[in-house]
Amino acid sequence: MNRIDINIWYGEEQHFGKQSDPQRWVNILGNITNHQNLYNLVYSLNGKHRIPLPIGPSAYRLLAPGDFNIEIDKNLLKDGINTVIVLAKDIFGNTTEKEVVVNYERGNMCSLPYHINWNNISSIQDVASVVDGKWILQKNGVRPAQIGYDRLIAIGDMSWKDYEATVEITINNFSEDPLCFDLPSVGPGVGVMLRWKGHYSANDIMPRRGYKPFGAIGWYKHGKSEKDGPCDYSLEILFGTEKAHKKYRDKNDKKLEEGKTYIFKFRVESRKEKTSLYSLKVWEKGEKEQDKWDLQAEGIEGELDNGSMLFVAHHCDAVFGETYIHPIE
Repeated sequence: MNRIDINIWYGEEQHFGKQSDPQRWVNILGNITNHQNLYNLVYSLNGKHRIPLPIGPSAYRLLAPGDFNIEIDKNLLKDGINTVIVLAKDIFGNTTEKEVVVNYERGNMCSLPYHINWNNISSIQDVASVVDGKWILQKNGVRPAQIGYDRLIAIGDMSWKDYEATVEITINNFSEDPLCFDLPSVGPGVGVMLRWKGHYSANDIMPRRGYKPFGAIGWYKHGKSEKDGPCDYSLEILFGTEKAHKKYRDKNDKKLEEGKTYIFKFRVESRKEKTSLYSLKVWEKGEKEQDKWDLQAEGIEGELDNGSMLFVAHHCDAVFGETYIHPIE
């Protein structure tokens, strides 16, 4: 008889808030083996109520069979040591328990400029927070272990307002699964999001499915629309509020090659009006940076006016390398 085992991806002792709070949640991610024998899965925080914990696969954030994502409101955490217990019971009545020590430092603020050289990092949590997916820390960057829906890492502080992110991104390959072009995924993409504060409730399911509002995503994206007709990959700035989506695409359809490293520079600047100006440019590493932006677009009313930065690998295998984030005066 195969018993269930609980795997905690980023260790049984984890640290959050070292630099700051890049989002409203703390995410404890992992997977259970032999999920087909699972009767129920629950977790508790600091000895309080047991809360049911869904597992994957799903069309959204839980990619593989047995994946789970414990999403904890940081306001429920004590400053210092917290204990999360994950408890699985199988159909034969056997139980498996795993304890995770969550060290939380409240009140730290991450100031700009901010620089990440992954060659000097021993743990992702020293400089960022994994929101979704299992990520591999490599010599030259971080990379999702599996291609899937919204593999995300949050960096920085929710208070950040006007800033510019410069990130090295190497695109290894995009998913060829035709299902990733259907809802909710609508095609692969890779890039950077500015002004992020965390997921929102949607259908009261953990992990939460709502991702709007945010500031904007600047990425290399495959897109199809009934209005524009079928289209291939191109640069895009995507806005999303609770009431609307809006996107601006590169009319020249700049093509990026798999296996090459590119510099993504994405900027947000507040305007006197209610919206902000977003600017995106991408060029191959080693080449000279062009003066002109590839895309510039005004945001939409209802966008967030501050927030952290996200690495976004949506149905894409990519390495996110050295990262610079500077304030816009």
